[in-house]
Amino acid sequence: MRKTLQEKLSRDFKGVLREICLYGTPNTKFLDRSTMTVGAVTRKLKKDIESLKMSANYHGAFSLSANQVGFDHSFFIMAKHLKDGVWLNRRLEKEIKYETVINPKIKKVARLEEYGWEYCASFPNVRASVKRFDRILVSYMDEEMEEVEKELSGFEARVFQHELDHLKGGHILNWDISGGDVELIAGASEDFPHFEKALSEYKDTLSRMKEDHPEMFEKQKQLTDLNMVADENNPDYWDRSIKPNKNFAFSREEEFNQKLEEAIQQDFEMHFVI
Repeated sequence: MRKTLQEKLSRDFKGVLREICLYGTPNTKFLDRSTMTVGAVTRKLKKDIESLKMSANYHGAFSLSANQVGFDHSFFIMAKHLKDGVWLNRRLEKEIKYETVINPKIKKVARLEEYGWEYCASFPNVRASVKRFDRILVSYMDEEMEEVEKELSGFEARVFQHELDHLKGGHILNWDISGGDVELIAGASEDFPHFEKALSEYKDTLSRMKEDHPEMFEKQKQLTDLNMVADENNPDYWDRSIKPNKNFAFSREEEFNQKLEEAIQQDFEMHFVI
């Protein structure tokens, strides 16, 4: 059935089917890189967008960022019709219609933040509980480089913020995104025993780190008032390269993420060729 879908996608899209960069494989490096602003819609960019749509469709992803398939420019896609809580469906045999989001920005946020479980195609064995703004005003360019401004709420707002994190080189294992509240999804323990053990040690250490360095577990948002506009003088406001505290705590985050990555590499080597 997947072969049939791949044949259909090859007819419908002018791009190239690409593998999704998985955490713990050599392509992990793309997940840690911040992407570059798109200056113009070129022929290459159009092909890259088509490739992203084709790849997301094939892997059953309802949203996907450019660097998750190895591209280095700032764009992502999200399904035009999202279903609350549904991030992936690898059994889907019909084409997903996507909206293209180029150079995304969050202009305003509402005060309310809510926790919710997030899943990611690059981290197929885990889920993370992440606190997100429930209502946001966003702007971005469409495929014709026309500016779009709209208000998003609920799950749609969550997906937008998740993908924006990716474009800034962030992901759900980062402490200032999930606070370390990460767990294996149901049924994954058998295939990922090394990762499960490392994750247990990771969570034990995090509980102590949260007491000693609470600043490392808070996203760098200073929008304190209802619908307060983001700082126009700080274009890198959402950039993961801006760290609150490049101290011992940050080095520990890198250290433990490296241990998790090595553990999942061991698990992949048990089952797959990477």
